Amino acid sequence: MLAQSSDKDRAFKIFDTGGTATGAAQAARAASKDGATVILGPLLSAEVAAVIAAVGLAIPVIAFSNDAALRESGAFVLGITARQRVSAILDYAAGRGVRRVGVGGDDSGWAAQVR
Repeated sequence: MLAQSSDKDRAFKIFDTGGTATGAAQAARAASKDGATVILGPLLSAEVAAVIAAVGLAIPVIAFSNDAALRESGAFVLGITARQRVSAILDYAAGRGVRRVGVGGDDSGWAAQVR
């Protein structure tokens, strides 16, 4: 996770999330204590939720997740969503005359969004 600090001597500081929601929350609290004015990251939706829970809306969070469910979390979500990807694929296929498609997948969050 990258955080912009209010300290003029250093524009950005890296905080390691450890790839976990708990680590992301700890990193967000550390960034907040360090004077962060914006948090860039994390990537995974569980980490984004943990960061928002840790700092609330006091510090803007720019997340790189593609989980559309995070739109209402308070984070600014910059990842490409399943809807955006599927729409582009279907538009391309329709432009080439494809009228029937099949969708497979498991019950994961991404697959559910694709369906």
